[in-house]
Amino acid sequence: MNVNPDAAVSPISPVTEAGRAPAALRHDLRTPLNQIIGYADMLIEDATAENVPDVLPPLKEIHVSAYNIVKLIQELLPPSLQILDAEALLNVQEGLREPAMRLFSHAKSIAGRAEAFLQPFAGHILTAASELAQFSAGRTAISIDSAESSAVRVRDQPAGVKLLVVDNNGRNREVLSNQLERQGYAVCTASNGREGLDLLRSEPFDIVLLDVRMPELDGFATLGLIQADPLLRDIPVIMISASDEYQSVIRCIEGGAEDYLTKPFDPVLLRARLKACFEKKALRDEQRRRTEELEKAYRDLRGMQDQLLTQQKLASLGSLAAGIAHEIKNPLNFVTNFAALSNELLGELKSAIDAGDKAEAAALLESLGGNLDKIEEHGKRADRIVRGMLMHSRKRGGDRESADLNALLTECVQLAFHGLRSQDMTFNAAIAMHLDPAVGNVEVFPQDLSRVFLNLAANAFYAVNEKRKTSDQGFAPTVTASTRSAGDEEVEVRVRDNGMGIPPAVLGKIFEPFYSTKPSGSGTGLGLSISREIVVQEHHGTLRAETQEGEFAEFIVTLPRHSSSAS
Repeated sequence: MNVNPDAAVSPISPVTEAGRAPAALRHDLRTPLNQIIGYADMLIEDATAENVPDVLPPLKEIHVSAYNIVKLIQELLPPSLQILDAEALLNVQEGLREPAMRLFSHAKSIAGRAEAFLQPFAGHILTAASELAQFSAGRTAISIDSAESSAVRVRDQPAGVKLLVVDNNGRNREVLSNQLERQGYAVCTASNGREGLDLLRSEPFDIVLLDVRMPELDGFATLGLIQADPLLRDIPVIMISASDEYQSVIRCIEGGAEDYLTKPFDPVLLRARLKACFEKKALRDEQRRRTEELEKAYRDLRGMQDQLLTQQKLASLGSLAAGIAHEIKNPLNFVTNFAALSNELLGELKSAIDAGDKAEAAALLESLGGNLDKIEEHGKRADRIVRGMLMHSRKRGGDRESADLNALLTECVQLAFHGLRSQDMTFNAAIAMHLDPAVGNVEVFPQDLSRVFLNLAANAFYAVNEKRKTSDQGFAPTVTASTRSAGDEEVEVRVRDNGMGIPPAVLGKIFEPFYSTKPSGSGTGLGLSISREIVVQEHHGTLRAETQEGEFAEFIVTLPRHSSSAS
C-alpha cells in the first residue's frame, strides 16, 4: 500500500480548523489512534502465534507511539482549553508532527511486508497513521471512518425341556404328567386357563399342552389370550381333548395352535408330536436368536458408525481449533481494547463534568457511544463464530434455515486455512474468493453444509501443501472458492486447488466410505462420503469432482435455492 503523507490531498489551512472546539478536535485525533492501538495489539498477538519475531519490534513501536501521541494530545488540547484559535491549532500540529511522522514510518514498514496475517489490519494502521501525519503537516482535516469493513406351580421336576400341562381334571393332569416325565421332560401343571396364564407369565416354558374344555376359561379363550400376548405368542401350544370333532381341530389350528392331540394319548405318538413341536420351536428360537444377533450387530454397527462420524467430526474440529481460536481472538481483542479505552474516557468524562465543560462531556459521550457500538459489533462477531463451531459439532435437527451462502463459505475456508497453518507453520497459500452477490440467502441446514465446505476446503489446502513439499520454489499454492447463481432454482459452489489432482484410477472411489488417498492415520476416509450424503440426501443437490492429474482438483456442489425445490 502506497500512502504519501506529503501528498496534496485537500490541503486545508490551519485557519479552517481554527475555531473548532478543542474537544471536537481531540475526539477526531483520538479516533484513529484508538484504531491503531487496537490493530497493533492484535497483530502483536498474531505475530507471536505465527512465530514471526522480526515483525514484533515495529509493531510494538507503533503501539507505544500511538499511546504516546494520545498522551501528547491530552497535553496539547487540555480540557481547560476552551477556544482553538489559529495559534493554538498550529501549536497542536507542530507538537504532533514529529511523533505522527515517526508513527507513519513504522506503519509503512509493516504494511509493506508480505506476511498474510498482517492484512488487512496493517493497511488500516497505515491509513490512520497517514491521516494523522497529513493533519500534523496542515494538509487535511482529521476525518477517520472507524467502521470495520466483519404365572401357580403344582409340580416341578428340573430337567431338559420344560412343559406346562393345563387341564381341569386332576387325573388327566397326573397321567399326562407321568408320561411326560418318563420321557425326560420337566412338567408343571395348572388346573384351569387362568392358572396356566399366570404360570406362563411368571416363568419360562418350552411347550404348553392345553385342554380344550375347562370351566372359567376354556382352551379356546386361553389360546386366544396366549396368542394376543407378545411375550407368550411364540410358545408352541398343543391342544389336547377327549373330543375329536373336526371343527374343534380346525378352530384350534386357526387360533394359532401348533398341533392337536386327542385323549387318550399314544405314548409313541405323543413323543413324536412333542419332538416335532420342540424341533420347530428350536428352529424358531434359533431364528429369533440370529435375528436378535443381527439386530444387535446392526445397532453396534450404527453405534460404531456414529462413533466414527463423531471421531471424524472431532478430528475436523481439532484441526480447526487453531483456526477458530485465531478467528475469535480478533473480535475479543477489539472488545478488550475498546473497553479499556472507554474506561479511560470515563475518567476524562468525570473530569469534564466536574469542570462544567459541557462540550467536552458531549464529545467524550460521543466517543464512548462509538466504542460501545464497536464492542457490541465485535461481541456479536465472536458469538457468530462460536455458534458456527457449535453447529459443526452437533447433529442436525429441525428445519432448514435461510443462510448467507457466501458468508458461510468464506468462514469455512478461513477456518480450514488456519487449521492447517496451526499444524504446519511453514504452510501458506493464496486464497481466491469469487463470490456472486446474486447467490444471496439459500434454504439449507447450515451446520451440516458447513461440514461439507470445511471438508472440501481442508482437502484443498492439504493437497496444495503436499504438492508444495515436492515442488520447486516456483510453485504458488492456491485455493479458489467460488459461488454462482444458476437462476432462480439453483446455486453452485466450487472449491478448486492447484495440487496434484486425483488419479483417474481412484476418481470413482473417492466418495466411498473409508476410502482415502491420504497416508494411513491422516484421515478417516469418511469426509467426502459424509459430504456427499449431506449434499445429495439432505439437500437434494449434487456433488462431483473434476480433475487433471498433476494440475488441479475441483469439487462442484449444486444446491436448490428453496426447500420446496428440493422435495
